[in-house]
Amino acid sequence: MSNSQKKSLKAASKIAKKAAKAHQKSAQDTPPAASPSKHQPPPGRAVRFAETVRGILFLVFAVSLAIALLTPDLGQILGLGEIINRLIGHWGGKIVLAIIAAAFFIYGLKYLHAIK
Repeated sequence: MSNSQKKSLKAASKIAKKAAKAHQKSAQDTPPAASPSKHQPPPGRAVRFAETVRGILFLVFAVSLAIALLTPDLGQILGLGEIINRLIGHWGGKIVLAIIAAAFFIYGLKYLHAIK
């Protein structure tokens, strides 16, 4: 390697080091982008309850759809009105419907940013 090649390599190395230092300094000066999960408090009990009920209802809905796909007779598929009528007829049905209604109410408040 000739002397001029060594000098140009040394100069290129020096420029690269300066660029790396400048990049590192600018990265330290700039605050990191705030991710919502880092600065938001964990959800309260009411929100966790609502999300749990929502998850359970999604599972029930998914199983109902799977049963509807596998069942050849459409007369066995219940609509929402029939499900509510059957729940109200049982001793604990009104309680179940009240829990579901409360969960959806809390969940709606969460997404309206009325509660956290």
